[in-house]
Amino acid sequence: MREETVNAGGLARDWALWLMVGLLLLSSALVWRDLGTREVLGRDENATITKLDQPNLHAVLEATYMKVTGQPGNMQPLYFLLQYPLWPLIGRNAFLFRFLPSAIGLMVVALTYKLGEALWGREAGLVGALLTALLPLQVRYAQIARPYSLLAALSLASAYFLVQGIRTNRPRHWAGFAITATLNFYNHFNSLFVLAAEGLAAGIWWLAMLTKVPKKREYAGRLVGMAAAFLAVALLCAPGLVRLIGLPWVGLDGEGGPGAAVGVELTLPFLRAFLYKAGLTTPGLQLAVVALMLVGLGAALYQREWFSLLLTLLWLALPFAVLSLVKSPRPFVERYLIFVPPVALVLAARGLVFAGQWVGALGRRRAAQLVATVALAAGLALLFVLPLRTYYAQNRTVD
Repeated sequence: MREETVNAGGLARDWALWLMVGLLLLSSALVWRDLGTREVLGRDENATITKLDQPNLHAVLEATYMKVTGQPGNMQPLYFLLQYPLWPLIGRNAFLFRFLPSAIGLMVVALTYKLGEALWGREAGLVGALLTALLPLQVRYAQIARPYSLLAALSLASAYFLVQGIRTNRPRHWAGFAITATLNFYNHFNSLFVLAAEGLAAGIWWLAMLTKVPKKREYAGRLVGMAAAFLAVALLCAPGLVRLIGLPWVGLDGEGGPGAAVGVELTLPFLRAFLYKAGLTTPGLQLAVVALMLVGLGAALYQREWFSLLLTLLWLALPFAVLSLVKSPRPFVERYLIFVPPVALVLAARGLVFAGQWVGALGRRRAAQLVATVALAAGLALLFVLPLRTYYAQNRTVD
């Protein structure tokens, strides 16, 4: 019996691997479809060219810290430092210019699967990766030579290592978290939303673990790894935080000038507009995704997946709460929170898998549950086709 179980587990992993290969091929086809056929997209990519067209890395670093107007900017350097070694090969080739963010966009799909698997299980990870690959927001910013796809990738990677670190307490997971969280901070300041959600979730979990130590229901050594990882992140990010505090507040994106402060109002029209701009352009698709997210929350509560639930809720809610309290000179744009939709879609995938299991349970066979889950996933994926077609058909506006 044990040997059969091991063989079944290995077969499931093999199938998951091949399905992920298929999803990455699908994602590459969507991202590379017209990657090199468009002209440079306005201010954002022109700003990237300005920062990269420098004689050396030090000059790139200085250009990153300055706006085109000569005033201090609040962009972070990691993406531009990664792109710079490729600059001599790029010339005026748009495909090569956008190849790095497109490759990182494929990593976003893979990391969505890994995080979904860590949070909710392999099936939810696969469905979440499929939906992320089809999401117009993900495709769009994988086709733009800016730091946004890297922001999404490093955010998902840091969350994955955090979940695994809490689960296993292995040093390699805590080291992975510290490294990816730090790199994320030096890629884009909006990563502070991610770090805040991760820190609050981990802090609550750490305190809950601490209360169990005197009763010997928790090993005290498990508290050390988490604390050490977050301390390392704090120390490594300290120079960047000092720089951030000293900057004039010019908006989230670092390229805009001063203007009237604008806040985010957490209203139903705002949330629907966010979903629309992320690529959920039809009311039916919005309703389906939100309904599945609610089912996913209910399933997590029912099965007591407490840390996964805590991290997901903070990940989805905290950035919007902060933006509603802290005003910015620039209007809100969906790319500021590009790391939110993959986690939302993974939660929806959790709900879809639970619904598939419930429907399949009527047949009282594992195969029936699998068929029901695949059918629901395929149906939901088809709803993403129209927004994708609209995205490809419309003229790309200046970003």
